[in-house]
Amino acid sequence: MEISPEERKKYVLKTEKDIEILEKIKKAEKIPDLTAKEKEILEFLKTQLGEEWRTPIIIFLEKLVKREFR
Repeated sequence: MEISPEERKKYVLKTEKDIEILEKIKKAEKIPDLTAKEKEILEFLKTQLGEEWRTPIIIFLEKLVKREFR
């Protein structure tokens, strides 16, 4: 699967595994009947390829904790 120049700028693709992860995410995004939760997971996974990957984890955990302790 082709990785665009924009994706190469946006994501840290230093290893073959990084590229493999992005390719698998892009392939999964083309599945026609993905649930909203599956789409959310794929978006989260893409954030983990970014330079600043910790902030999305913190945001996810904050949402989870708020849900748990409402």
